[in-house]
Amino acid sequence: MPPPDTFVMSVSNMSCASCAGRVDKALRQLPGVLAVDVNLATETAQVTYAPDQASRADFLGASTVAGYAAQEHSEDSHGQVQAMRNTLSHLVEACAGDDRPACPILLDLAMLN
Repeated sequence: MPPPDTFVMSVSNMSCASCAGRVDKALRQLPGVLAVDVNLATETAQVTYAPDQASRADFLGASTVAGYAAQEHSEDSHGQVQAMRNTLSHLVEACAGDDRPACPILLDLAMLN
């Protein structure tokens, strides 16, 4: 029996704890899964599994079937998401107390993230 392996994937469109719970449940139901850690804040899921019973494609597929697109996690994609959030945060700070029409829209977008 081969040693357990760990796979980290980026999961899109999780906006609340229930979303993360659905991804967690979908992953745990797969054969060979030993542990699952879904992190809403970083939009990632880490799966520890028996490689002779499950594959990375199984995890990506399970997340997608549950309604949350997934791909293999890379630090580069995570860095891009963080950069976008930082930019949005700076825009929101610039709009504080501003009455321009675009500012309420930016504030609404910030609440989605």
